Amino acid sequence: MKNYDWLRVLKILFPYIFVVGFFQYLAYLILGIQVSIKPRDINIYQKVVIAIFTVLGTFLVIWAFNKYVDKQKFNVFQLNKFNKKSFFYGLAIGIIIMCLGFAILFFTNQIFLKTIQCNFSNFLLSIVFFACVSFNEEFLMRGYVLNNLLNSFNKFISLIISAILFALMHFANPYLNSLSFVNLFLAGILLGSFYIYTKNLWFSFGLHFSWNFFQGTILGFSVSGIKFPSILMQERLENNIWNGGDFGFEGSMLCLVFQIISIIAVYRLFKQRNFRMLMYSGYNDIPD
Repeated sequence: MKNYDWLRVLKILFPYIFVVGFFQYLAYLILGIQVSIKPRDINIYQKVVIAIFTVLGTFLVIWAFNKYVDKQKFNVFQLNKFNKKSFFYGLAIGIIIMCLGFAILFFTNQIFLKTIQCNFSNFLLSIVFFACVSFNEEFLMRGYVLNNLLNSFNKFISLIISAILFALMHFANPYLNSLSFVNLFLAGILLGSFYIYTKNLWFSFGLHFSWNFFQGTILGFSVSGIKFPSILMQERLENNIWNGGDFGFEGSMLCLVFQIISIIAVYRLFKQRNFRMLMYSGYNDIPD
């Protein structure tokens, strides 16, 4: 008998857009700003409020769908099992990729350090913002979408579909082009690969958070085309495929190379049983 869990992804689409859109509208009303305002004109405090309401909307619609439509237990997303190793592996990979990318671009004169500044309030707000964004996107795209696709298709097809949907989530972002779209697709592959092997969101959450936080708040890149207050203020002589231009590091060839290497590394590591045992320490079941 065929499994049609993939239909859940289609069923939740419009309710998700409506509910999350309503919660975001409430945030705009509370903040007293127009819905038509451009992302670059929204300050970090306003971004945090909107992000929190987005998470609330996402959590509500997925919880309701999971309980009343899918009729499953809510722990299907493994949120109640904190895997410290997975989380810190994710954090480390995001930090390494971003810092290495920044160093290469800096020493090849693709970017220049303009000044260093530190606003502690903006720093803390950025932590909250990127934590919300990471939780929201991982909870939806890996926890719900990819999880249901895996019940209907093989791992490869499920991963490809979820990665395409993840890239399409960012379709309205400013300065998006073909290269940045491919990089977002590869990001979906990388984030989803670990989930396929572990069925745990903590790695993808850690990677997603450190990737965005270090990219935007620490190193001064735009994050998917959106600028944030940062500690390092950088500038470029020109926008090109190496520095990513106004889209940020995710619009660069360097990002593409690093992601391909990371995807291959994750695949090869999980082929080794010793690594699987390390990542699954504390769990009863270790996938073959």
